[in-house]
Amino acid sequence: MNKTKNILLVDDDEFILRMYEDVLSAAGFSVHTVSRAADALDLLIKNPGKFHLVITDIRMVEMDGWEFLRIVRDNLKISEIDLPVIVVSAYDSTEMERKALQNQANKWFVKPIKPLSLLVDAAKTWTGHMESNVDA
Repeated sequence: MNKTKNILLVDDDEFILRMYEDVLSAAGFSVHTVSRAADALDLLIKNPGKFHLVITDIRMVEMDGWEFLRIVRDNLKISEIDLPVIVVSAYDSTEMERKALQNQANKWFVKPIKPLSLLVDAAKTWTGHMESNVDA
């Protein structure tokens, strides 16, 4: 049985995509990266149930993270339980965090995430992925 958890990572910053992909892959996740929210929506529509977690930026061109999250929750009807979403943004304010939670995000992080182990820990929490070298 494949226990690998699949993460969909959405950010228009190539450096951030690679950095998060590297750290999450090293923690045992299968990470699929896209630089546009529209591409992420397309993957979610074409692969229902494939992804266990989405990590998305807020500020992106064409479609921002708020619109992406609204479509995922309202149009695609994918709940916070069925597909947790972690929002990552350079905007650091209580209002932005409140907006993330009101828009049904499961977790909020401010860029840069330091240490990156916080992102890995959150991904493990929201996917139920625990490191183990022993098959149960």
